[in-house]
Amino acid sequence: MSTVSILVQAYLGIEKRYEELVNQYSGLTFLEGSTAVVEGGAYSWSPLSADAASIQERLYADYIDLIKVARETLQSKDSPYFITYEESVKVTLAYFAQEDLVFVSSLEEVFKIVKREIDLQRSIICSMMYDS
Repeated sequence: MSTVSILVQAYLGIEKRYEELVNQYSGLTFLEGSTAVVEGGAYSWSPLSADAASIQERLYADYIDLIKVARETLQSKDSPYFITYEESVKVTLAYFAQEDLVFVSSLEEVFKIVKREIDLQRSIICSMMYDS
């Protein structure tokens, strides 16, 4: 199995684990008065239980390991999408950490945002399969 194929499979696993973290363990809390500043309001992350925090930490660490390998692979192939990849990783890390405010009202919407970022990263990785 090629490095790219392994990375793609790892991304699929990360995505599934994040979906579980968000849907089973996470919550959002509406910030009172935020609609006066932001259309639709803003939300903060509800505190995770100790078990959920452990799941989150492991997911975050595994994602860091994955992006290290992906970065090395992208750099070795002189990918023209490296900056796009890095920007997407920053967004994903922020959602994994659950420390920033969220400007969507549901966990389903949060997952869609992260899924889109992971799909982008996976697409960039896949594009290397076709580079000579």
